[in-house]
Amino acid sequence: MKDAIKIPAFVDQGEPREALPAAHLEAVLALSMDELRQNPLYDTGRGKVAQVLASLGHLYEAKICQAGSLVPLLGRDAFASDGPTFSVHDADAGHRGVTVLPAPPPFAPVGKPQSEKSPFVAVLEQGRCAIGPLGYAVFARDGSYAVDFCRNDGPLMACHSTGLPPPVRMEGTVAVIPNAWGNAVFHWLLESIPRVRMLSWAGIPFSEIDKIIFRAVDDWHLEALDLLGVPRSKVFFTNTHHIEADRLIICADVEDYDYHVIPPSVRPAPWIAQSLYDLVPDESPVGAGGGGRLYISRANATWRRMRNEDEITGFLQARGFRVVHFEQMSLREKAAALREASVIVSPVGAGLAHIPLARPGTHVVIFYPDDFMTPTFSSLCEDRKIHHWGAVSPSLERYYPAQMRTTTSMHRDMLVDLSVLGRILDQIDETLTATG
Repeated sequence: MKDAIKIPAFVDQGEPREALPAAHLEAVLALSMDELRQNPLYDTGRGKVAQVLASLGHLYEAKICQAGSLVPLLGRDAFASDGPTFSVHDADAGHRGVTVLPAPPPFAPVGKPQSEKSPFVAVLEQGRCAIGPLGYAVFARDGSYAVDFCRNDGPLMACHSTGLPPPVRMEGTVAVIPNAWGNAVFHWLLESIPRVRMLSWAGIPFSEIDKIIFRAVDDWHLEALDLLGVPRSKVFFTNTHHIEADRLIICADVEDYDYHVIPPSVRPAPWIAQSLYDLVPDESPVGAGGGGRLYISRANATWRRMRNEDEITGFLQARGFRVVHFEQMSLREKAAALREASVIVSPVGAGLAHIPLARPGTHVVIFYPDDFMTPTFSSLCEDRKIHHWGAVSPSLERYYPAQMRTTTSMHRDMLVDLSVLGRILDQIDETLTATG
């Protein structure tokens, strides 16, 4: 990370959490199990468990539970499946009708080396997938639970798999891209799209797949699938379901979440940034943009808006910046705008998941409140050899503690000090002048 204004080294920020007291953990687990017996897909139980956590004084844990992360919060060992478990990498997985296919990216890393976690795809004969609102569970034909594929509520559903609604039978080969967090922009680009690419890298052409199931599909989702060559006739969506297929295809996780800091952080696998860049062909892939300057505004966002948006916009426009709103642009338009820019400024937010579309050498300035210094976007920049700068400002909680108390750090509006921003831009200009 650039250190233009003596910003601390960019590392995972946050406070380590202490384990819940045994009595509190027992109460939470008991309620979770009771809710699962009544609703195995767990779409309403999460809120009740969160209320209990809050009543016991565990406010942060309550927020994380409400977001669908009870299992990583409390630890997977706290939840035992009511049936046999296995790993797709076990020596006897083939006897369960499971085949594992490596899905290596067909390109060398641009930034930091690839992680040790190698992408793969599993094919399960007569496999099942239970998709909850914020999680999923995968079962082999003998009913055993695949521990390799689960996020968030997945192990909860495996805890009471006999209570799941009857599966919907689907003939043929069905690829499920369930994604534990839904298909909003960030998770779509950094989690769902990479999994779709893994299918072809594993040697499974779309012509051999009858259905590809996602959580949600809208026009902007379809644009990316069109670029990947996915036939629209094969695209289906569901938010909660229990599916059984002749051949079920599941792609491995492509990101690492860390729930031991506040806020939780995510680091995409290093190859994801390059795969996103390749998604939209670049006609001039060498070097940073042609001198353009871009401000990606969050003025229309639901949360994490800039309280001094008008001041920021005026300040940047006076320095030659073009203001854009990504929610009003197609993926191709976003890629073109990013690639024309040598300097990009944006508040921290989902729109920055598009940053890998920019060219190496581009300078990106991100506004961070000091209680939401996620390493995700600095990691993406490193993966594409993009220069990352952070303009860190005090959280609004320092100024409005009463109003901000009920809002998580990732949802609070922000302020940015224009003098700090100005100093960063001045240093970038000096760098660009020196390098020609």
